[in-house]
Amino acid sequence: MLRLISILLLLAGLAAAAVGVALVMEPATPSTRIEEEVSLPNEPTAAVPPAASSIDGALESADEEPVMRIETARSAAPGQLTTAPIAYEAPEAAIFGKPFDVTLSINATGAASAAADLPGRDPITEGEAEVGRQVRAVISGGAFEVEARSPDTQALSSDNPNVWRWRARALEAGEHELTLEIFAITELGALPIRTYRGIVTVQVSRVREAVVFAQEVNPIFMVLGGIGSALAGLLGAVRFFRGA
Repeated sequence: MLRLISILLLLAGLAAAAVGVALVMEPATPSTRIEEEVSLPNEPTAAVPPAASSIDGALESADEEPVMRIETARSAAPGQLTTAPIAYEAPEAAIFGKPFDVTLSINATGAASAAADLPGRDPITEGEAEVGRQVRAVISGGAFEVEARSPDTQALSSDNPNVWRWRARALEAGEHELTLEIFAITELGALPIRTYRGIVTVQVSRVREAVVFAQEVNPIFMVLGGIGSALAGLLGAVRFFRGA
C-alpha cells in the first residue's frame, strides 16, 4: 500500500508540474468579443424625434424588475411602412462558454403571428412592428460573442416568413444584457422600429469552475507544488525499497 501511495504521489506531482510549466510557457490571449455597430455605410440615417421613442411593454411582475424591455420607435414615412407580426426567442439563462441560439421571425404574409417559425425551446416574445420592404436586425451584448447565421439585412417576402438566426456564447458569468435591434430600410435610410433588451443569467458548470480555478492559480505555485509532491512520492518509494 505504501508503495502504491508513493507512486501515485510521484505521478500526481509530475502531472501538476507539467501543467504548471505549460501554463507558464503559454502566451496570454485576450478574450475576443464581437460588438455590433448599428450603421449602414453610404446610406443616410433619418433622425428619430425624441418623442418618437416609447416603451411599448415589458414582461414583469409586481415585485421584480422586468426581464425583457421592448422599445418601439416610429418615424414619419407615409406609404413606406406596413405593420407585420414579429416574434423573438432568446433564453433567460445560459451556461458559461456553451453556445445558445437566438431567433427572430417577421411574417409579412398576412398571418396573425410569427411564432410558428421559431424553434420554441426558449421564451418567446410576440408583437408587431412597422416594417419596410427590407429589414435589418442585429444582436449585441458586451458579455457575449455573437455569430450571425443568416443575413443581417433581408427583403421581406409576402410568400414566406423571414427568419434571422444567431449563435451566441457567454464570455462572462452573471447577469448580462443581450440586445436585439430591428431597423426598417427605407428611402430615408435605416429607421429603428423595435429594440428588445433582455437579461440573460449566465451560470458556470462545476467542470468549468474547476478549469477556471486551475487557470487562475499561479503556474509557479503549480510547478513548485508538483515538484514537492513528486519528491515526496520519490522519497517514499526509495524508503520502501530500501526497507525491503
